[in-house]
Amino acid sequence: MDPEFVPVILAFVGTFLILVATTMGCVLFVRFVASRWSTAVRTVLAAFSAIIVMYLPMSFVAFDGQTGGQADEIWMFLFLIAGVSFVVAWLVSYVATARLDRLTEFDAKEFL
Repeated sequence: MDPEFVPVILAFVGTFLILVATTMGCVLFVRFVASRWSTAVRTVLAAFSAIIVMYLPMSFVAFDGQTGGQADEIWMFLFLIAGVSFVVAWLVSYVATARLDRLTEFDAKEFL
């Protein structure tokens, strides 16, 4: 393997791990804030909020002082990255929301 390629792989793996952790946090936040909404709505809301939390600070830094064609290229890159990341965030939020719903389900038979 080319030694110049190793930092690129580490950057992708690190971004993936941060995205998974951010999505899990957003699943918990959405569960407590919007607990009465359906599971499907909470899943999509958690995935979108994870993408926003991950890439909104990056977009502020990327657009600092950029004008014209450079801004268009940055928008294209951010939408491409956000689209790929949404797939990962949706899968993580789907599994985490389903499991969290099962774990927090109240069953009165346990107390009888």
